Order: sequence, then structure tokens, then C-alpha cells
Amino acid sequence: RAPVAMMMWSASYSVPSTLIPAMIYAKRVSVLDAVWAPVYSFYSMALLWWIPVYAFFTARNSNWLTRELPQAAVEKKELSGMCGNSESLNN
Repeated sequence: RAPVAMMMWSASYSVPSTLIPAMIYAKRVSVLDAVWAPVYSFYSMALLWWIPVYAFFTARNSNWLTRELPQAAVEKKELSGMCGNSESLNN
């Protein structure tokens, strides 16, 4: 019973907080696209709740949900800079 009450409480706050930006978006851009705001709100509440929790507990991890390590990106940039200079000398 408590989880259902929590979900109802969350939904009762997420819908109004979603409708205000959705109405502004509907007025400025598109009414049909603004319909997706409440849908995404429920999707986020149901399926993406774990991301802030995981981020909190892994804040010290420098490569959290990244695609490439920071050091590898720096080395890659340095190498591409060197290649760019040698190509310009050959032309």
C-alpha cells in the first residue's frame, strides 16, 4: 500500500510541474510536441530514477557514464594536431 501511495503522491506533483513548461512550449513551438512532456515525466519517474542515486554514490569516479577516458581524449587531440601540421607542410 505504501508504494502505491508514494507513486500517486509523486504523480500528483510531477504532472503540474510538467504542465507549466509544456504549456509554454505548446504556445511557442507545437501543441503536439508538448504532449510528450507529461509522458516523459512518468517515464523518467518510473525508469530513470536510479541515475541521480548512482551519480551521488559514484561522484568521485571521473569516468562516470563517459565514452572515453579523459587522458585518451587528450592524447587523441594531441595526435590529431600533429597530423594536421604535417599534412599542411606537405601541401
